[in-house]
Amino acid sequence: MGHLAKGTDAGPAFIRAGGDFNRFTELWDDRPARREIDSARRLNMHVKRAVVGVPQYALSEGFVSFETAEHQALITALLDRAKARSR
Repeated sequence: MGHLAKGTDAGPAFIRAGGDFNRFTELWDDRPARREIDSARRLNMHVKRAVVGVPQYALSEGFVSFETAEHQALITALLDRAKARSR
């Protein structure tokens, strides 16, 4: 379904479509500029998901891994070595 920008005169396009709203939206959305804008918008959405998604996933997995027994054992061993060196 087409969305009209403020100040856009859609009357002539509607008349060219013979008063058929479905045909009007096809004509209106088939404009090259609209396709370019929509393509850019979709591309930006996918790029944003890719760029933002990777750190979000890494952070969420990192917080989960802090709770594992393996991680706790490694931290305990690291702290024990640090205490031994400081003596």
